[in-house]
Amino acid sequence: MKTTAENLINLYNAEGEKHGLWMDYCDNGQLWWKGHYVNGNQEGYWEHYYGNGQLMYKGRYINNKREGYWEHYYPNGQLSSKGHYVNGRREGFWEDYYDNGQLAHKGHFVNGVFQEEKKEVVLTMQQIAEKFNISVEQLKIKKD
Repeated sequence: MKTTAENLINLYNAEGEKHGLWMDYCDNGQLWWKGHYVNGNQEGYWEHYYGNGQLMYKGRYINNKREGYWEHYYPNGQLSSKGHYVNGRREGFWEDYYDNGQLAHKGHFVNGVFQEEKKEVVLTMQQIAEKFNISVEQLKIKKD
């Protein structure tokens, strides 16, 4: 016999679309994922788990697309990446980590495409002169 709470999950609307809180489980009984549907579309907060019970990722969906802040994890529980999605694509600043927890990479995304990091390079006048095979005196700007 199902409890009242069990009767409120994994339901369909009148059109036969998933609606409300849904949960699914692995063969070993561990929770695989849980989240909400609205008229067949993933909406709101979702969590997905590995078969060992560790969290795989968490974040929000809007109309079946990832939106807002998300975190992804390795099977050992360490953070894998974190950042924002806009319309289902990585957007803005993201950080990726190794499975030991150390920072592997950080960068900026625009429309889901990684933007090469621009590094500021500061050179002395001597280094510039050597690079262009000129004297430091030729680099100096005279002011009137």
